[in-house]
Amino acid sequence: MRKLTLLFIFALTFSACSEEKKTDGSDVKTITAGKLLDSADLAAQKEYNVIADALKEPEKVYRLRIGGGSSVLSALTAISPQIAKLKNAQILDVSQNKLTELPPELGDLPNLQTLILDQNPIVKIAPEIGKLKNLRRLSMRSDSLVNFAALFSALSAVPNLQTLIISENNLKALPSEIGTLTSLQELDVQINQLSSLTPQLGKLVGLRTLYLNSNQLRELPQELERLILLERLYLGSNPIDAFKVSTTLSKLPNLKVLHLNNCNLEELPVDIGQIKSLEVINLRNNPKLNMTNALKVLSALPNLKEIDMSNNQLATSPSGFDKIKNLRVLNLGNNSLNAFPKGLGKLKKLEVIDLHDNDISKLPKELAQLKKLKDLNLRGNNVSADDAAKLAKVLPSATISFK
Repeated sequence: MRKLTLLFIFALTFSACSEEKKTDGSDVKTITAGKLLDSADLAAQKEYNVIADALKEPEKVYRLRIGGGSSVLSALTAISPQIAKLKNAQILDVSQNKLTELPPELGDLPNLQTLILDQNPIVKIAPEIGKLKNLRRLSMRSDSLVNFAALFSALSAVPNLQTLIISENNLKALPSEIGTLTSLQELDVQINQLSSLTPQLGKLVGLRTLYLNSNQLRELPQELERLILLERLYLGSNPIDAFKVSTTLSKLPNLKVLHLNNCNLEELPVDIGQIKSLEVINLRNNPKLNMTNALKVLSALPNLKEIDMSNNQLATSPSGFDKIKNLRVLNLGNNSLNAFPKGLGKLKKLEVIDLHDNDISKLPKELAQLKKLKDLNLRGNNVSADDAAKLAKVLPSATISFK
């Protein structure tokens, strides 16, 4: 009987202890090791800035930013092989350091999705980077010593790579191996020295965004016509021959955004008017552009919603905007216009008009017809406060800036 009593007391004690352990800290969210977090949960995780601290609790490390890219330590010269212990890491930022190589242990981070290596004198990248099966985004901005042909070959084994940033690397040519990165959806090669593009780019049939601005390009390879999913193309600040690229551009059935700013354009080819999907065009800083010709071409685009013709040294108000029926945003800022373009009152869908830094003094009555107008920027003009106030009364939903 005494034994039974002791057993009963022991059972009660054990049960109480178990219940205490179960309920203690029950309000703290626990995360299963090895689980890929969504963006919201990932943003809520602690960011580690010291590798030694991260190694003390490796299972808790999802975000790691170390070295010169943080405010905690001086620049790194090497990545410790012990980084392989951080199996749950999804973001690794080692930008602004003095790294000359990436260790093979980097390939032992199975959950890594974002790798930022900007501004490092990297010479050698271990081929084990190809083991990063979950890698989605790789940024290597200003890493001009990298052997990019070898890098692309290694990355060809990465099945989910969607974004590759290799801008500001003084590249004079893109290695043909880039054509093996068929999962890419965004490629950024802006601010290089590219005078031509490899036809292998045409193999990146999943591309939706392509940054080619600030290079030395005059034309595009015909193979780019294969990029039928491309939606955004940035060609600004290139000595583009518009008539050589326009045929290729007209074959892109899903192109929505096209930047041709600062390209020294004189005329807009008729083929541009064949891009029926186009919604946004940037033509700013093309002072030689024939505006009558340009607006005639643009009027053939049924889905065009936004036009930027700022900083084009326009002295007279161009006509023809009234033919672009779906226009919502018009930027004619930083020109020398002394009057509003005619016919704007017919554009019932206009929401934003930017005419900052011109020589406009009078507001046309037809502006009162723009009931959907949200923002009218007249800063740097000669519009009186009284005229602005009168317009504000008939357009109460619009923000009018005139000082």
